[in-house]
Amino acid sequence: MRLIKEKETLIFDPQREGRYKIQKLGEKEAVFHEGKLILNETDIHPIYEVTFDDEHRIIGETLISDIDIMNFRDIGGFVNEDGYQVKYGCFYRSSPILLDTSVKKEYFKKLKIQAILDFRSDEEVNRCQDDVLDGVSYFHKSAIHDKEYDSNFDMGSLLKDDNANELSTYMKRVYVQLPFDNEAYKTMFDLMLHENTPFVFHCSAGKDRTGVGAYLILKTLGVSDDVIMDDYMMSNVYLYEKNKELIKHYGDMSKADEIFGVIKENLMFTMKAIAGKYGDFKAYLKEEYDIDDKKIEKLKHLYLYEEKIHD
Repeated sequence: MRLIKEKETLIFDPQREGRYKIQKLGEKEAVFHEGKLILNETDIHPIYEVTFDDEHRIIGETLISDIDIMNFRDIGGFVNEDGYQVKYGCFYRSSPILLDTSVKKEYFKKLKIQAILDFRSDEEVNRCQDDVLDGVSYFHKSAIHDKEYDSNFDMGSLLKDDNANELSTYMKRVYVQLPFDNEAYKTMFDLMLHENTPFVFHCSAGKDRTGVGAYLILKTLGVSDDVIMDDYMMSNVYLYEKNKELIKHYGDMSKADEIFGVIKENLMFTMKAIAGKYGDFKAYLKEEYDIDDKKIEKLKHLYLYEEKIHD
């Protein structure tokens, strides 16, 4: 099951034969249909309930293309290892929040986002500041706390030095360091625990620091590593056109794909670093964020749909 955006048209594709019932989440009016269904939808980021026989799913778009912010997507909808779905409309991951038109501002308002969490360095923020609307809280917490770069980390400047191999090695080191003693992710979990949602978290392209943030959220909610990895790798799809331009601009740079995109190996560095230091993820949550079993259950109660999925 998936929602597809084709130009201005939203289409539900069941990806299987049979009759199903579909209705907007929270509304009573339902449609019974077979095959693809064109949805006459004017709302930004609508969420639907779909029932196929005994199978019940909540379906929404992952990539929110209407807002026209690069790699802006909802990390809801994933089914955790206990069979419960992560709620849509709670956590958005993206690149910088640039609301340079009235239309983009209105779209952003409709998402009812309460907070922006900016993982970029001071240097990156100074070069391109987020547009923060009235009523939206803004938290700037650099996720990179490496002694070599710290608050002045700037991917653009590093690329100008034509040191792709060094940058690739450095990014691997960053992935090992990111999950530990990180005020950016501590703020993220505080927002979750205090129900300051929906929120959007981002870095410069919404793929590395943001990718680790998404991993931490989804893993805490019980989503498997394989499912999280699939979502992490989707940045290569959503950034494809932009990265083509970058690769063309920088010529035949070695390791361009992994610098401008993402590779599984990097997120695996984060996973292995956590396992190596703490043994399991629950111990990691307790030591790094003071999140115990009770708080994990609270987060699951807040951010998972109540009905279990039966495929």
